[in-house]
Amino acid sequence: MTVCLEPYIPCHDDELSQGFFARLGSIHAGVSASRFCSFVDTDRTAFRNGSDQFIDLMAQLSGVAREKISYNTIKLLDDGSFLLRGEILAMSVLRRTQVQYCPECVRTDSNEIGPEGAGHFRQRWIWQLRPVVSCPIHCVTMTTVDARYGVDAFDLEKLIEPSGIRTEGALMSLPHPPGVTQNYVVNRMDGVSNQSPWLDGQGIADGVRACEMIGSLLVDGPQAAIKDYTATDWAAVGDAGFEVCSKGAEAIRSALRTVRINSGRTSGRTGPQAVFGHLYNSIKKSEREGGLGPIVDVVRDAIVENFAIGVGETVLGKVVPERKVHSVNSLTRATKTHKYRLYRLARTMGMIPETADQAAFNQWVFPAEEAERLIEKIENSIPQNLVMKFLGCTITQVEHLVRNDFIRSITPISEGQVGQMRGNFNRDDLNGFLECICRNLSVVSTETDGYISLSGASRMRTDTGQVMGWFLDGKLSKTYLLRGVQRLDHLRFCHAEVTGQIDEAQDHDYHRLFSVSLMLGASLTAIKRLTSRENGAPLLALVDPEKCKNLPGSAYVSAAQIERFKAKYLTSGLVGREFGINSASARRILKQAGILPVVDPALLKTFVYLREDVLSVASVFAAQTLPAKDPNETCQTLDAGRTFDEDNKIGESDASIL
Repeated sequence: MTVCLEPYIPCHDDELSQGFFARLGSIHAGVSASRFCSFVDTDRTAFRNGSDQFIDLMAQLSGVAREKISYNTIKLLDDGSFLLRGEILAMSVLRRTQVQYCPECVRTDSNEIGPEGAGHFRQRWIWQLRPVVSCPIHCVTMTTVDARYGVDAFDLEKLIEPSGIRTEGALMSLPHPPGVTQNYVVNRMDGVSNQSPWLDGQGIADGVRACEMIGSLLVDGPQAAIKDYTATDWAAVGDAGFEVCSKGAEAIRSALRTVRINSGRTSGRTGPQAVFGHLYNSIKKSEREGGLGPIVDVVRDAIVENFAIGVGETVLGKVVPERKVHSVNSLTRATKTHKYRLYRLARTMGMIPETADQAAFNQWVFPAEEAERLIEKIENSIPQNLVMKFLGCTITQVEHLVRNDFIRSITPISEGQVGQMRGNFNRDDLNGFLECICRNLSVVSTETDGYISLSGASRMRTDTGQVMGWFLDGKLSKTYLLRGVQRLDHLRFCHAEVTGQIDEAQDHDYHRLFSVSLMLGASLTAIKRLTSRENGAPLLALVDPEKCKNLPGSAYVSAAQIERFKAKYLTSGLVGREFGINSASARRILKQAGILPVVDPALLKTFVYLREDVLSVASVFAAQTLPAKDPNETCQTLDAGRTFDEDNKIGESDASIL
């Protein structure tokens, strides 16, 4: 029967059980761990592998609870993995033929027990973990000592004594705070959960390896010189990868998508292996070694989502069941459409940036299902200049229908392309529009008095867009379809209903630009410049297009905006009215007085002054030129019946010709 050794030596919570065994041998027998195995009649392999026999023996020899001894023992399992503190560990995260230690911790142990005491170096369990490269207590770099034999790796006392570690000089260490990957591993070994759901759902070895591979790709690129990495280098790239992996699979795919985009697209041979480098090669190699865990599925998804991989192709050991993206080349093969036409369409639709002139046809990718559906619709489409024949209307009416979004091109139409051979209007969509327009309409075989066509209605102080808007809103309920033909030129609208809607629509305080030009005494070109945003904020703001969407024309200015403009500014025509002379003479007087336009006239095509500046000069001019009058005498004008407001409307004054 094995007896408890005396004196009693306590086992620390952070102490590895195999290291505790070696410490007992040093204290009680003055021998190494290997010799102590012979003294207590136990097999060295059982000691190194942490067998149940060793755990039972340790509990009897030390007097420490068996559960505590077992919890801090590195146990070799039947499948070749290891168990420590309730976590399954692979060889890749353990040190089996090396010992690493913190010189500051060793110094502390030495100072606590004395320089000549035996067994004062205790081996911490965290020192056996490869991701641990710095002491979490002292924040310094760990020191590593090679163990010639596996049993010696647990005998810290005998390994570091020959190196003279007790001397002050040998205890010098470099500052190095623990990284996020090390903290994650240590916390998880301590039983802390819910740090990262994606990493927590896999083994520590798989999670650490994923962080290191992703980090290596992000930090050093696909050609990373991993063979030259030190333990500190692996920790650094692991920390970089942890920042991504800790956020889950979607964050990893997003990071790989960015790597793919930044890899360049001018080479036709830029495949997954070239883009992802060591990450891809490590996963391929792992297929023969049992895999690397969930990171394989994430990388496979990233490849399928960012490269034109077809159905039936094998990616990282699995057959692809569904295509996710197309390139121009793959879409050409799928649709039999010429690749240069597809390339132009893809750029027009924004699937390929306009700056991608040098990109290879197999590099830019876009969603497969959306692209195939788009090409199918485009093949059944017509350009805008043929829509008039399809719908039965004029080209001008087509322009109004497009401008008011009644019909839409599959591919965007830039401003200025309306009416040209641009756009792709799908025939099915156009048929759907006609069906929506003509559904439930009464059919009449002959023309009827009091009814007009769409062309006739659009010439009644309105336009096609406004008439169709009223019709679709149900305000032209008496509309019928001539002879049952579903075309726009067979629609017949009630003249009285159209007139009523026009009268109702005119009841607003919005003014067309031509009317504004008369009110402000400026040309139409000048008004357009005043409302333009080309040179910054406009002096005269237009009404929001949504508020005048159903009104004829596309540009309006509110009465309130006109009044605000006149309260601050005066145009050349209004300046002449203030002086009572023609505008050219008034401008000369202002120039002599040092009053200049607020904006370069060459930009606005008119002269615009601050109102207060003009009034100050006009008052002096009036005092110098007009004779004194009786205050009770009525001011006579050339046209006594015309008021100032009327002058604003027609853009003329009694004493000036604009």
